[in-house]
Amino acid sequence: MVATFVDCQDATPSFLSKTNEKLQNKIKFLKLLTEARFFVVSGQRYEAEQRAVEMRKLKPDAMHGYFFQGAYLKTTGAYKDAYNAMKIAGEKLGVHSLQIEFNLACYASLDNDPDTAIKHLGIACSISKDYLKKKIQDKDLDNIRNDPRFIELEKQL
Repeated sequence: MVATFVDCQDATPSFLSKTNEKLQNKIKFLKLLTEARFFVVSGQRYEAEQRAVEMRKLKPDAMHGYFFQGAYLKTTGAYKDAYNAMKIAGEKLGVHSLQIEFNLACYASLDNDPDTAIKHLGIACSISKDYLKKKIQDKDLDNIRNDPRFIELEKQL
C-alpha cells in the first residue's frame, strides 16, 4: 500500500484559516464549559448563566449550554424553567443520561410535579440502581418522599 498525502490544495491559507477557527472555537467552548462548572459549583449564578449563553452561541446543538442553564435556574428557584432547560439538554444528547434524568426528577419534585418526578426517577433507576441508592436521600426529592410510588421505587434499590 502506498501512503498518500493530503492534496496540496487543502493547505491553502483559506483552509488553514477555517481549521484554525474551528480549533479556536473548540478551545473556547471547553474553556466556557470548565468555567460554567466552576461557577455553578461555587454558587456564582450570573457567571454560570453567562457561560451557558456563550456555549449555546458557539454550539447551538450541544447539550452543555442547556445543562448549565438548568443548573443555574435551579439555584434561582425557577424550577420549571430549570426543568425545561435540562429537558432540552437531554434531547440534544439524544440518549437517556443518568445525571440528566436525576436532575429532571429533582427539578420536577421541587416544582411539586410528582408524576413527572417519579417518571424521571424510574428512568434513572433503570440506568443505574447503584447511583440512585447514593442519591435517593437528596433533599430536592423531599416533596415526593411520601408518595407511594417513591416509596415503592426506593424499596427496589
